[in-house]
Amino acid sequence: MAEQVPERKLYSSEMTHIDPVLTLVPPGFFLLILLSRRHLSRTRFLAGILLSVAILYWTSWPGAWLSSASLERFYPPVDLPRGDAEAIVVFAAGAEPVYPTHPRLEAEKHSYWRTRHAAWLYHHWKPLPIVVCGGPINRSAREGTLAEMMRDILIREGIPAEAVWLENASGDTHENAQFAAQILRARGIRRVALVTEGYHMLRS
Repeated sequence: MAEQVPERKLYSSEMTHIDPVLTLVPPGFFLLILLSRRHLSRTRFLAGILLSVAILYWTSWPGAWLSSASLERFYPPVDLPRGDAEAIVVFAAGAEPVYPTHPRLEAEKHSYWRTRHAAWLYHHWKPLPIVVCGGPINRSAREGTLAEMMRDILIREGIPAEAVWLENASGDTHENAQFAAQILRARGIRRVALVTEGYHMLRS
């Protein structure tokens, strides 16, 4: 079931023009503190150094791991969903950048893992309809939508095309849920098994 595609930029895992600038903020702030040493009191200088180190740490891989762990610890992984679900819902995470030499829309790792797990549930748990959620990655939608990309993965995994329902108008997690709910309610479905990851649960 297809939804109308909105004319706006939605998903992309591609680095934006501002991302390289953001990576320079922690070391740049640290350098600014060092250059201002003679104009600062000892207390303010040490406070600036500590703040710079803290910012640098929280933007590093260990800091990112701790941040994600604080989100995931409330949601331990489960092998099979609990309860009587009537459908499986998968939220997209993003796609790899599309280039002229690589025009096909391909799932980035989180979208791929989630979609593969939905296929696994279909084959090893219950053969329920799967709602794949994700809109276009740019305004033109020439490359297709994330939902269509995920559908192709599911079909390659042996899921019948008629068992895959498309929600391809959403632009964020809130719209994923909103538009998927509309599709499900129209079919009288009230209980679902949501496929996502621990760090994404609070948003989902």
